[in-house]
Amino acid sequence: LSIYDGNDRFVFGNERFFRMYPFLRERGDIIGHDFEDLLRFSLARDAALTEAERDAYVQRRLDARRDQSPIPERQVPDGTWYLIKENYSPNGLTVTTRLDITRRKQAELTLAATSTVLQAILDTMPNPLIAFDKDNYLVAWNRAFETLVRLSSDELSVGRSLVGVAKDAIRRLPSTEIGIKRMFRAIRSREAVQFE
Repeated sequence: LSIYDGNDRFVFGNERFFRMYPFLRERGDIIGHDFEDLLRFSLARDAALTEAERDAYVQRRLDARRDQSPIPERQVPDGTWYLIKENYSPNGLTVTTRLDITRRKQAELTLAATSTVLQAILDTMPNPLIAFDKDNYLVAWNRAFETLVRLSSDELSVGRSLVGVAKDAIRRLPSTEIGIKRMFRAIRSREAVQFE
C-alpha cells in the first residue's frame, strides 16, 4: 500500500510496500518525492527495459493516474507479477495497492502455451473439426473447417454462437445450405451424424 497526496507526492508506504521495493527504503526519506521521480528511480533498476520502454511505461502510468483509468499488470525484475490498483479519494489522495498475481500469470502462460500446441495439433487434422460448449458457443475449430465453410479465423471467434456461425457459413456457401443446416442441427442436439 502506498499513498500520494493531491500533488502526487509520496506520503506513506506500509511495510509490505517497502519489502516489495527495498531500494526505496535504502534511498532514504522518500516522503515528499513525487510519483514520477520514484517510478523512474524504480524502473532504472530493471536492466531488461530500454530507456524508451521505461519512458513509455512512465507515460502510461502518468496518463492512467491523470485519467483515473486501469493500470496493466506488471512484471518486476525478480519475475513477480503485480496487479496494480489505484483508488482516488475525494480529498485528492491516491491510494495504490499491489496484488501478487504471479501464480495466476504462470497458469495463464502455461494455458496459452498448451492452447497453442493443441491448436497446432487440430490444424494438422485433414478433416474439418468444430467444437461448441454445452451452451452452443464456439470453443475450437481447425483450418480444415475454415476452408470448408470459407470463414476466416476473425469470423470464427471463441464465444460466437452456433446460430451466428451457421448463418455466416450459409451466407458464404448458399449452395450447401441443406448440409450446413443438418450439420449445425446435429451439433445443437448433440446427435451423432455422418457427413460425406
